[in-house]
Amino acid sequence: MEPSRVNAMEMLREMVAIDSSFPNEKSMGEFLARALEEKGFTVRIQEVFPGRNNVLAERKGKSERTIGFYGHMDTVPIQGNWNHDPFTLREEGDKLIGLGAYDMKAGIWAVLKAVENQSDATIKVAFGVDEENNSAGGFELVNDKFFEGCEIIMVPEINDSPVQVDGTVLLGRRGRSVYDIKVRGQSCHAAHGGGVNAISEAAKVVSMLDVMPQTEDEILGKSSQFVSMIEGAAKSLSFPEECSLVLDRHLVGDETSDSVLQLLKEKIAELNVDAEVSLRPRETPYLQPYSVPRENPVVQRISGLVSQVYESVNYSAGRSVADECVLATVAPVLCLGPLGGNPHREDEWVSKASLLRLLDAYQRIVEGW
Repeated sequence: MEPSRVNAMEMLREMVAIDSSFPNEKSMGEFLARALEEKGFTVRIQEVFPGRNNVLAERKGKSERTIGFYGHMDTVPIQGNWNHDPFTLREEGDKLIGLGAYDMKAGIWAVLKAVENQSDATIKVAFGVDEENNSAGGFELVNDKFFEGCEIIMVPEINDSPVQVDGTVLLGRRGRSVYDIKVRGQSCHAAHGGGVNAISEAAKVVSMLDVMPQTEDEILGKSSQFVSMIEGAAKSLSFPEECSLVLDRHLVGDETSDSVLQLLKEKIAELNVDAEVSLRPRETPYLQPYSVPRENPVVQRISGLVSQVYESVNYSAGRSVADECVLATVAPVLCLGPLGGNPHREDEWVSKASLLRLLDAYQRIVEGW
């Protein structure tokens, strides 16, 4: 069904009905491209992978100001035991339940409705693929330089911050890196002894990692890490020669993937364990942390506009990575999304009341920028 033939909430129903779990974003991209063209945008398609395209749209304004909006069109695959068809948006009280309803088709809906309003500013809108995987779409957008010249990029991503209150502006997000740690031992006859058990040595590393002091940032909070995999086995009646670990770490402040790598090497060296640490290979670069100071003029301007909608404007930061970490290399990025629950699991939902307030906020941003 064409977007122009459905009412506001029906458009969200139509989007939820489209299976856009990565890597199946094609139909969603076509739907969004049509919707933006109908709202007066010049639209172009950017291929990221064959059949997987970003949607880039621009509508020129008469002022010299430029504002960007971004959302990812992919969802995670169906997970958990849903109580109904995940692709049918169901309304239960204030909850709108469906796959991707919260993460983040409701936010995309708010952008689509908001940009129907007139603005003196040039408006750039992009919807990307692969956010739930490796952010390949986000990196292609940055390489394309589509958002260059924007004073700010607004993203209606889910509020995964510690502050679960309507009107919470996320000033940044933590980064993330994954590390391989290979611990070596020395084989020997296990009944005789005299060797080095690689699993025992790896246990020393795990114990150190569990109590390793974490970095703290004023906006992003504390870094965090956990061992996500440990693997080692003996061959016959022998001490195991090797044990492998995988460490998953969220970064804050001025930490980078490389600086944490160096820190891990130093900490492991203190244990006198024979081990090597490396960044786990990845198709795209790891996402680095970013933040926008609260006193930044764009933060103050956005806060002033949305304060007309919310009882109070709160500030926090996202606990997990997202495409915003990539886009922040081009322009300041702020997140303002709806309240909801159950992302990446069964019966995902978004608050209808919160979503309607978000729409009001985004309309004021469009009109007032």
